[in-house]
Amino acid sequence: MSAISGFCEKCNGFRKRYCDGDRDTCMSILFDIIESLQEENKQFRLQLDEWKYEVQCHIDEVIAREKQMARVRKSNEN
Repeated sequence: MSAISGFCEKCNGFRKRYCDGDRDTCMSILFDIIESLQEENKQFRLQLDEWKYEVQCHIDEVIAREKQMARVRKSNEN
């Protein structure tokens, strides 16, 4: 470890507070972090899909109401 920079040179810059200078330890920590971030990303994507579905439902409702209002206006004109 580089005492000057505070980074582990074996891990190409991974902060030394997370590693003991053993490249295998550092890589294991990195893989755990990546796995955790991938799971978090998956959850965010699921939430985004739910929001997209809800927005599309609202859009469909607005369009249906606009069509209904157009029919009412047209019938009132006649």
